[in-house]
Amino acid sequence: MNKTATLLMGLALGILSIFALFASFNALNTANENGDLIKITRADQLFVKGMEATNQQKVDRAAELFKESLELNPNVENAHYQLAFLLVSKEDREGAIIEAEKELKSYPNNAKAVTLIGTLHMLEGNKDEAEESLLRAIEIDPLQRDAVQNLSQLYREQEQASKSVEILTNYLALRPMDAFLQYKLQMSFISGGRVSRIVGPLQRRIDANKANAADYILAMAIQLANSNEKEAHAALSEALKRANTKDIERLLQDPFFKDYIETIKSFSQKNAAAAAAAATAAPAKK
Repeated sequence: MNKTATLLMGLALGILSIFALFASFNALNTANENGDLIKITRADQLFVKGMEATNQQKVDRAAELFKESLELNPNVENAHYQLAFLLVSKEDREGAIIEAEKELKSYPNNAKAVTLIGTLHMLEGNKDEAEESLLRAIEIDPLQRDAVQNLSQLYREQEQASKSVEILTNYLALRPMDAFLQYKLQMSFISGGRVSRIVGPLQRRIDANKANAADYILAMAIQLANSNEKEAHAALSEALKRANTKDIERLLQDPFFKDYIETIKSFSQKNAAAAAAAATAAPAKK
């Protein structure tokens, strides 16, 4: 998974309920046959069709429909945002920022558009602009998960673990069941040298055989920080028993592990060698 895909994961494509929109079309037509209202209705219909094309990954057709929608009504909510998102898929980050900023001219409190701008600045290495936008998105909507996750990542990349802890703690006070961001919070504690905050509960989960893959990746991080490679390898092996490779890779994308890439690769090679040896030793099935 590339960095763009990771950071933009979770920025949902579906913004409005299609059925609710069609119900509103009927209400508008029934209430008033004024030409302006008919224009707005047609613009909304084009927006819905653009969403359908987007969900079908018909990027060019979706862009055409969103543009046609805006020609009829320059204030169709989320149309510029969706165009921005499509431009991201084409690696046109500058164009995406321009479209997202157009969205904010009409809807300054669109937290998703602000988050997208912040994320794109982050990808371009504009750290100050990224922080400003992501903080603004969280101010607008404290439950804007993508802004929280990406700002936490930004702080971690700048070795500001305490700020990451603060952002994640505030979010998790509202959404305590978000398992992945709970994991990111605990990784922030490890990166900030505050292992004591998590080691007790973590060890109890392991001892009670209630630990999941993320718990064992946390254990691996602690052992790596303590230069205990044998124990770290054992923890990774336990994690792999509890989740698929894709899920483990997602957990390992945490900034903490960038200094241990070669060590983790050696673990993977050992696991592959062990699996090959076991397959060779296993009796053939009849």
